[in-house]
Amino acid sequence: MTQYQAAGTNAWLKLFVLLEAQGVPAAEADDLVAALEAGAVAGAQCEVESWTAWRRPLRTRCARTAGMRA
Repeated sequence: MTQYQAAGTNAWLKLFVLLEAQGVPAAEADDLVAALEAGAVAGAQCEVESWTAWRRPLRTRCARTAGMRA
């Protein structure tokens, strides 16, 4: 496990502890964390695709989802 994976896992566990302390049901906490993870993956993918766009005409995934051209 890399330091980044370890940091991610520790943050994930801490988030669940904090949500539980606030009385958030486990199922809702799972949904919230899944939404955060999905957003992070989509954002990272958008950055990578945007970075490659300067080399060739490309409509990036983030631009397509927003209905705009890159």
